[in-house]
Amino acid sequence: MKNENLGREAEYMKVHRLKRKWKLLAGCLAVVVTIGTVRALLLPAATMGNEEKTWECPVHIHQHTAECYDAENKLICGQADYVVHVHDDNYCKDSDGNLVCPLPQIEEHQHTEECYVEQQVLICGETEREGHIQDESCYTSRQGELTCGMEEHTHAPECYPEGSESPVCGKEEHVHTEACYAAGGRVLTCGMEEESGHQHSEACYETQRVLNCEKLELHTHNEACYDAENHQICGLLQLEEHVHTGICFQKDEESEVSLANTGDEISQDVRDARMWQAKMLFRV
Repeated sequence: MKNENLGREAEYMKVHRLKRKWKLLAGCLAVVVTIGTVRALLLPAATMGNEEKTWECPVHIHQHTAECYDAENKLICGQADYVVHVHDDNYCKDSDGNLVCPLPQIEEHQHTEECYVEQQVLICGETEREGHIQDESCYTSRQGELTCGMEEHTHAPECYPEGSESPVCGKEEHVHTEACYAAGGRVLTCGMEEESGHQHSEACYETQRVLNCEKLELHTHNEACYDAENHQICGLLQLEEHVHTGICFQKDEESEVSLANTGDEISQDVRDARMWQAKMLFRV
């Protein structure tokens, strides 16, 4: 009887030790599953942060062409060929800190006193030109109408027949002189109008504060920049600032598909692991 009781007690202790081992193993497996679950949840976020970006920035940057300049090579298009932009860490750099922004960094400029100089500005509105005073060389004299009523004629041999000393032509010899004409006049023939001309003097200039800076300030054209015929009158170039936002790029489609598939596989693995853990705990 005593030996039988000892046998039962030994069997009970053996089963009890086995159950303790199973509980310890289940606890270890629970820790492993927990760590795996956390890693699975973090993986999509990490993939999202490192996914490829395809730039589709909506900013339009004007490019000058020959039509943007006049005959004196001055800009007449009214547009700057760049935008103000300062790089930031959110959109302009990748996860490794490398610059990936396609825009050059150009900081905003505001004019100061150093951007201006005092300069003599022409205000008379005249152009220098030589004057013209009409003199005798500008006129041509013209004869008046013939008033003598006579025809010019000089006797020739045929006016005298053989042996005759008197002309038989019936005409008087006559050569027109000034007395034969009515009073004439002078006609202006130089083709120029008389004017005094213009040469710039001190009165033609005014001292003004003039911008002497190659940099541009931010400016957006509005109605006040144009006249009634839609001609630009503000004299400024349109310059705008651009700050990247989420609409400046799109996610790579292949990366999105890969990310979605990875997320589905991780979720299934976690579910399988949790089911296996539950079975092990139930068996214990």
